[in-house]
Amino acid sequence: MIVLGLFLVLVIFFIVDKGVRKWLNIEKSEGTSRYVNRFHILGTIALLALFFMVLSENNGGSHQDMFASGQAYTVIALLIISQLFDGYMHWRYHKNPREYVITLIFLAIMIVVVAVAFIMNLLLG
Repeated sequence: MIVLGLFLVLVIFFIVDKGVRKWLNIEKSEGTSRYVNRFHILGTIALLALFFMVLSENNGGSHQDMFASGQAYTVIALLIISQLFDGYMHWRYHKNPREYVITLIFLAIMIVVVAVAFIMNLLLG
C-alpha cells in the first residue's frame, strides 16, 4: 500500500512539473546542477544530516511511537524547511529565476500529502 502511494505521489509530481513548466513557461535547465552554489550543497547536507539523526532516534519503534514522541512533527518540519531552503536558493541564485516556483509548488503538494497521510494515520489508527 505504501509503495503504491509513493508511486502515485511520484506520478503526480511528474505531471505537475510538466504542466506547471508549460503553463508558466519555465524552461527546464538542462545540464545545470540542482545546487546553485557551495552554500546550497552544505545547507542541504546539514539538513539531511539532521533529518537522519532525528529518524535514527526512533530506535526501530513504530510510526505511532514517532507521532507520540513528536519526532514525526520534527521530520515534517525538516522536510518543509529543506524545501523552503531550496526555494530560496533557487530564487536568489539560479540562472532561471522562476525555477523557485516549481520548488514551492512541490512544497505545497508535499504538505497536502503529509496532511492526508496524517489524517489517514489518525483514522486507521
